[in-house]
This record gives sequence, structure tokens and C-alpha cells, in this order.
Amino acid sequence: MTLNAQKDFLDPLLLQAVYRLTNENAFQEAGDTEHILNAKCLAIAGDISTLFTSVPSPKHLGLAVHLYNDFGSRHLIEDMFNLGYSISYPELRKLLTSAAEHGMNSHERMIGLLSKMFEGTFLDPFDTKQHLTVS
Repeated sequence: MTLNAQKDFLDPLLLQAVYRLTNENAFQEAGDTEHILNAKCLAIAGDISTLFTSVPSPKHLGLAVHLYNDFGSRHLIEDMFNLGYSISYPELRKLLTSAAEHGMNSHERMIGLLSKMFEGTFLDPFDTKQHLTVS
């Protein structure tokens, strides 16, 4: 996940406050959060946002998916969750199941659209009655 995507998730005021707390020169700087792309600052702001809103940040989701894909360890994911760095293993399973169901539904909708497009034509790949004969 890019730093810009993480920044888009966060409240600009929270990001600015964390930036000012973590950067010595930020007290003299006035302005917005447009230039803030500090990974540590974004991680801290994401942790604070997740703690108070119960909405997992992209960092929390991404870390859990990364640990699951690379290690497949439920215990590792639960340990990171208990330390506040990722979502829990049951939440991860719900996320992955939801993503898989969304992918299947999209695939089924695409097949439905394709079958309507080619219905009754020579190129109808979904016509089970059509047989090729070789003479």
C-alpha cells in the first residue's frame, strides 16, 4: 500500500497533530498535511485512528494479509493483534471470505453478461445445444 493511500484514510487534523508531535521543525511550519508522507507518522496516526474508531487502518489490514500469505500462522497474526499491529485472525478470515465471495459474484455477473451478448449467435460459447459437425 502506498503512503498516499494510507494518508487518504486518515483524518487530516489527526495527521497534522501527529506530524507536529513527531517532527521538531513542524511547530514553525504552518500549513496543511499535503506534504506529509512520513511512514512513521502515518503508522502512528493509523494506530490512533484504529484505536478510537474501531475501524482497522490499511496498515492493520495489510499486515494481517501479508502475515497470512507469507507464514499462514494464526498464532503470529493473533500475537500482532494483541500488540495492536493488525486485525484479529477471525476478522482476517471474514475479510478474505468476503473478498472471495465478491470475486465469485463478479465472475458470475460477467458470465451472465457475456451469455446475453452472444445469445443466439454462432459464437455463443454458452449454447449447450450447438454441436460442430465435421463432414
